[in-house]
Amino acid sequence: MLASFLLPEFLAAQTTALIIRQRNVEIRYDMSDTLALPAAPTSDIVALRALLPEMPLAELIGLAEKRGLEVSVNNSEAIFADEQFRLDMQAPFGHTSLIFTRTDSVLYNVLWQQKRYTAQSITKRRKLRQNVSGGLDSLRKLVEELHSSDMQPEGQPGLHSTRRDSTAGYLRMQEVRQVNGFSCTRFEKNSPGMQHTVWATQDVPGLTQDLHQAADRFSVVFKTGAGKTVEATFRHDWPDWLPVRTVALQTQPSGQVILMLEDVLSISNSLVADSVFVVPAYFREASFFDLLNTNMGK
Repeated sequence: MLASFLLPEFLAAQTTALIIRQRNVEIRYDMSDTLALPAAPTSDIVALRALLPEMPLAELIGLAEKRGLEVSVNNSEAIFADEQFRLDMQAPFGHTSLIFTRTDSVLYNVLWQQKRYTAQSITKRRKLRQNVSGGLDSLRKLVEELHSSDMQPEGQPGLHSTRRDSTAGYLRMQEVRQVNGFSCTRFEKNSPGMQHTVWATQDVPGLTQDLHQAADRFSVVFKTGAGKTVEATFRHDWPDWLPVRTVALQTQPSGQVILMLEDVLSISNSLVADSVFVVPAYFREASFFDLLNTNMGK
C-alpha cells in the first residue's frame, strides 16, 4: 500500500531550475523634501558608496536612515526553468510574482494576498512601448552614444584587462574580497551621471554559464527600449564571471543622487514543482488599473 504512493502518478511533477536569491537596496534623497534632510545629502550618499564593502550592509542602511535618507530594501527570488520563469518579490502591498512561459509568451503579474492577477502579451507589451516611447528611446540612445565616455584612462596602473576596448566596458581591478561568501574581484565602469562597481566571481563556473543562458533565454521579459541593461553589458564584457554585488551611483540632472545595490545571496540548481509556474485557477483576473490602485493602497 505504501509503495503505491511512490509511483510516478502520485508524485507532483517537478523540473530542474536555476534559483537565485537576491537583495536590492536603494538609497536616495528627495529634492522636494530637502528642508527635512541634513546638510549635504548628496555628499552623504557618495560617502556611503565609499564605505562598501568595508561596512556591513545592515550598518550602512542604519547609517543612511539616521542621516534622514530614503532607504528601500527588496528581497527577491528568481526561478529559471527551460521554458518557464518566475520572479517573487515582496511589495508594499504584499507578496507578488511575475510568471512567464515561453510557449504562450504571456506575462502574468500575480498578487497573492489579493488572489488576483493580470495577464499581458509580451508582443503587445513591446508594441505598446514602441508606440509610446520609441521616439524618446531612439533619441536617448543617440545622446548616450554621442556623450558616453569612460573616466578611467587606458593603461591605468592596477588593471588586468588585456582587451583593446576595455576602456569602453568594465575594467578589472586588482582588489579581491569575500562578498556574500564568494571570492570576488572588483570591476569598474564610469560614465557621465553613473558610476558602476561590480564585484564578480569565478567560483561557480557551471552556475555562471547557466545564469547567462537563462538570461538570454528570457531576455524578452527584461528587455528595455534603450540600450543594454547593466547586467547584460557586464556579461558581454566578462562572460566567465558571475556578478555577486553591483553598486551603481546615479546622479540625475535635477541634482538627485541615488545609490543602488544589488546582491546575489545564493545561486543553485534545484528541483521545483511545475505548479510554481501556474496561476491558481480560482484567482480572479484584474485590469491594469486595478493593479495601479492596489499599488497605491486603494
